[in-house]
Parts: sequence; structure tokens; C-alpha cells
Amino acid sequence: SDVYKRQVNVSAKNKLSPVLAGTLTLTPIKITYGEPLSKIKITGTMKAGDTVVEGTFSWQLPGNAILDASTLGHDVGWKFTPKDENTYTEATGIATVKVDKALQDGKISMAGYTYGQTPSTPTLTDRTGDLNAQVTYSYAAADSGSVQTWDISNPPALNAGTYRMFARIGATSNYYEYNAEYCEFVVAKATPPYTKPTGLTAKYGQTLADVTLPDGWSWMDSSESVGGASTAAKTFQAKFTPTDAVNYNMVENIGLEVMVNKADQSALTITGAGSVIYGQTLTLTTTGGSGTGTVTYRIDTDASTGEATIDPETGVLTPVKVGSVSVIATKAGDNDYNDVTSAPFVLMIKPATPTGEPNYTKITTSGKTLKDAALTTKGSTLNPSDGKLEWVDDKGNVLPDSTRIEANTTYRWRFTPTGTNYATLTGKIELYHESSSGGGGWYDSYYTIE
Repeated sequence: SDVYKRQVNVSAKNKLSPVLAGTLTLTPIKITYGEPLSKIKITGTMKAGDTVVEGTFSWQLPGNAILDASTLGHDVGWKFTPKDENTYTEATGIATVKVDKALQDGKISMAGYTYGQTPSTPTLTDRTGDLNAQVTYSYAAADSGSVQTWDISNPPALNAGTYRMFARIGATSNYYEYNAEYCEFVVAKATPPYTKPTGLTAKYGQTLADVTLPDGWSWMDSSESVGGASTAAKTFQAKFTPTDAVNYNMVENIGLEVMVNKADQSALTITGAGSVIYGQTLTLTTTGGSGTGTVTYRIDTDASTGEATIDPETGVLTPVKVGSVSVIATKAGDNDYNDVTSAPFVLMIKPATPTGEPNYTKITTSGKTLKDAALTTKGSTLNPSDGKLEWVDDKGNVLPDSTRIEANTTYRWRFTPTGTNYATLTGKIELYHESSSGGGGWYDSYYTIE
């Protein structure tokens, strides 16, 4: 067969390769760690010769690629795809992509606690960023700028007060350091340990101010009366103020028991005359004392040189023997007062003065002696009648019985009663009297002179 040959003319034309004219523009110029690469848009002018080639730019990495933070930037390939793919080829290049570190976040919280208890533990919540980043805590008093490290494993023992807790999330390769906003927490004052004082006593009529309390203790109302005496303790409200007022609260309304005893009465004083004559009586009374108890009297015989009896209820004293007598009065206690005894009241029982006259024999003639006058208590009016009678001179010297009696002369007699309850009695007698009558005769008159 015949072979036919056909000639085909083929002409080949190479595609043009566009090149970057100028520099690429990245918008934004950088991204933050965590943002995808696709966030950066690439723009620039591509030319083939003098002809501007239309097309699109794209990254050679996937658009959702996450690049690590880098201040120097990452070299990332880009690709230009021309719109007229028949005329132009794709073009590639390298762009520097800068990635800034991302910010971290977190919210710190710290629960308050009471002084002396185990401290609470600070926590960081609502946290973003690198969860493996190191977190450090620090604290400072609310009114102080001195910040100190808080060791969670060995927390400090803080005094009561208000504090601020700080937290710092450390920087990593992709995250900046973050200092969380502080939170305040309170270390509350504690209730102080205390031991109630015991053995407290008061007396009727006193107030709580009279009841002494140990250091740190005081009464809620020191002017409160303790009331009447009682056989059982009464409870009154007190408060305790700790020495460490920074860390401990004052505790109020603590019931303390107080035994209210009977009160001592005011001084009891015996009043009355300081002496009494034997044979008379003396009524003694008292002043002072308290309460409703009755007063009784007694003789302190051991402190007396004289003797007397006394009515214990009326205080009427009857002398028995001359001398000093010590009297003591006691006022009985009652529901609110103790007994009270007076100081000794010392009075003197003085001797009584005898009364009456002795008996004697009248002298009618001269030449007689005192013996003839026969001075005697028998038949006399002397009271008492028991005692010793004797003639004495003006100086008290005893005259002998042989003393001659002179006319118209008085003679002194002295009566000394037996015992000490009566004083000595004296008197004068004219034993023998001579006188003349108007008719010239003589006659005798007799007189008794006291």
C-alpha cells in the first residue's frame, strides 16, 4: 500500500517565570504564638520583564501551622501562583515570619484562716498559657511594700492581719512571664487560751471593783454590787484581754464564780460613864456596828481588878468590888454581817462613902479620957456598921485612949469600913461642954457636930 506521509509543524514556547519586584509585605508584620500562620497575608508585585503578573501568594506550610515564638523570626517558604498559568510559572521564595510570645493569665485566690491554724494554700485558677510554666507565690502585709516568698510546702507563721497574695507565672519559650493581680486574705485573730481564776471572794456591801482579778482579767461592770452573802458561789461576767493583742481577741462575758461572804461590821464602841460608885448601877450602851444582830455584854474578869455583874442584854452594870472593870460588848451577826466585838471598855468602881454617925458615951464631968467616951459602932447609925472606929488628930494620927478630954473642944473620929468598897468616914464631936447661965450659975450643954 501506499504510504502517505503528513508533515506537522510544531512550535514550542517556554512559560515565563515571574520574579518579585521589590519586597513582600506581610500583614500583620508578626503574629503571636498560638495564632495560625494563615493570619499573615502576603502581598507583593511579581513581574515578568516589565509586565506585572497577576496571581496569589500563599504559604508553603499549612495555613493552620503554629510557629514557636521567635524574636529573630522563622524562614518560611511562600509560593506565588499566577492567574495565567499557561503563560507564567509558579514562583517561590522565603519570608521571615516573626512570632511574639503569647501572654499568660490566671486568677489567684487565697482563703483566710485563723491565727495559729494551718495556713490555707494559694491557688491559681482560670489559667491560660503554658500549664507547665513554674508558678511562684509571694505575700506582703496590706500596709507594707515588703514582699516575701510564700513556700507552699513550708508556709510562714503570720500574725493576724490583712495580707496580699501575689503569683507569678514564669516565662517560657513561647509565653511571657505573668504577674497575677494580687488578692487579699485575712489572718483572723484567734480566741486566746485562758484559765478561769478560782477562789474569788467578796463581802456583802462590796462591788466587783473590790474583787481583785489576775492580770489580763477585768469585770464587764466593775460597779456591779455583789449582793447579799450566800452559801453558794455567784456568777458574774468578766472579760479576758490577752497580752498578745495582735493575734488574739479579747473574750467577753466569761462567767466567773465569786463566793460572797458576810461583811465585817463597823466598829462597835461601848459608851457610858468612866466610873461608878459602889452601891450604884451604871448603864452602858454601844454605838456603831451594822446589821440587825443584838448586842450582849460581858465582864472580862481576867483584865479586871474589881468585880461587877452586868446584865448581858441591858448593859446594866452592878458593882461588886472596887477596882477597874473591863467590859466587852459583842454584836451578833446576821445574814449579811459577821459578829463584831468591841474594844474593852474600862471603868472604875469607886468606893462608896459610908453614912451615919458612930455611937459614944457623953462626957458630963471633967477629968475624963477618950476611953471614957467609948466610941463604938454598936447602936450607931453608921452604914455599913462593920469597920474600925478611932480618934484621930487633924493630921490623921491616932489619939491614944488616955488622951484627956478638954471642955469645949471638938475631937475628930475616923471610921474605916471593913473591905475596900467604902471610903473612910470622918467627923467631929464636942465631947464635953462648959458654959455659965445668965444668973451666974453654971450648966452644961452637949452638942454633936459633924
